[in-house]
Amino acid sequence: MARVLILANNDVGLYNFRFELIEELIRQGYQVYFLCQNQKKI
Repeated sequence: MARVLILANNDVGLYNFRFELIEELIRQGYQVYFLCQNQKKI
């Protein structure tokens, strides 16, 4: 099974701009992993 790693600066940007991409990759049978920084709420 093919795997994809997506790197992002923050979780909000990942969700807002890559959610559809992640869904489609999963639909096509990819294992999708993502990595972003630990964000602190101020």
